[in-house]
Amino acid sequence: TVARARDGCKHVVVENAVGIEKGWLTLFEWSHVICVVCSQENQMVRLMKRSGMTETDHHLRIALQYPPQEKMRHADVIVVTNGAASDLYDCAEYVREFITQIEV
Repeated sequence: TVARARDGCKHVVVENAVGIEKGWLTLFEWSHVICVVCSQENQMVRLMKRSGMTETDHHLRIALQYPPQEKMRHADVIVVTNGAASDLYDCAEYVREFITQIEV
C-alpha cells in the first residue's frame, strides 16, 4: 500500500513486503528501510491462524521468500514482533520517533 503525500507531509511510509525480493530498493530513492520480522515459529502460527494454511503450505510459502536475515541486511531499523501484542506499542513508538527524526 502506498500512502500519497499531501501538502505539508514530510514523510511517506510504504508497506512493501516484497520490495527487497523484487529488487525495488534500487528503483526508487528510499531514504530508509524499516524491516519487521518475527521468529519462523511465530510466523507459522500467525499465518496458519489468519489464512487457515497447513504447516506444509506454510513451509512451501516460506521457501519462496527471502530469508529474514537478507531482508534485515537492507534495513536501517529492525522491529522484532515476537512478544505480546502490547509490546507492539513500544515498537510503534520507536518507529514513530525514528521517522520524525529523519531530515527531509
